[in-house]
Amino acid sequence: MDPVEQLGLKTYYGSLTDQALDQAYCVGPEGYRDSSVWQIVEDEYSARGLLTVMTQRHGSPLETYYDVLGIPKDANDKQVKVGYRAQALRWHPDRNNGSAESEERFKRLAEAYQVLSNPQHRRTYDQSLASGGWIPPTGASIDFRAAANLFAREMADLATELALRNMRPDEIQVALRKRGCPALLAARLGRDATSWRENSIRQSVWEDLRFRFIVIPGILVVLLMLIFGSSGVERLLIYLLIVGGPLIYYLITGRAPLR
Repeated sequence: MDPVEQLGLKTYYGSLTDQALDQAYCVGPEGYRDSSVWQIVEDEYSARGLLTVMTQRHGSPLETYYDVLGIPKDANDKQVKVGYRAQALRWHPDRNNGSAESEERFKRLAEAYQVLSNPQHRRTYDQSLASGGWIPPTGASIDFRAAANLFAREMADLATELALRNMRPDEIQVALRKRGCPALLAARLGRDATSWRENSIRQSVWEDLRFRFIVIPGILVVLLMLIFGSSGVERLLIYLLIVGGPLIYYLITGRAPLR
């Protein structure tokens, strides 16, 4: 590149707004055929202090969302969820004395999870990576409140999974706390998840009992009384007690059948 052309490019990139220069920088060195052009962009970007701002907000300039969650690019949905939970618990501000670094990382994790947990957004993101550059998140970054709400939903899902293993509220709270969930949130989620399981199981079992052991047997009782008399009815009641015993147990306790 001759000096005149180089000066022209420096003038051009120097005239760009911060937002436009940010887009040029995020293309990455692979997006420029001439490495000297990338050097001009990088120098202007650093001179304005944008590199520091971007690193604080997004981590490494070339860090992908997969890097953020600590998962491979071919990770399945479960690995994406597990990766987010592990990293979010690690970087939750409550576990890091409310440091600014942990808060920014916590928000970055929420950004990554929202994209990679959505099939359509993930395909678009993967296409941008395959095109030869790192594409930053579009639009405004997630604020702390949105990131905290996303974290709470994920912890609620985890609490539900533990409740379906018939863990008590205090056991769920301990399990969540061991994973780094804040104490007050863990206690509330433990109670809510257990209450949800008991109500759901009882409703499901009652609907099953009502049909299988009230409606159908009621019809059979009438038929048996007409055909065999009272002895047939007694046999039916004994059978229903044996078969319906487990369902009655789940109805009373609200525990979930374990498979």
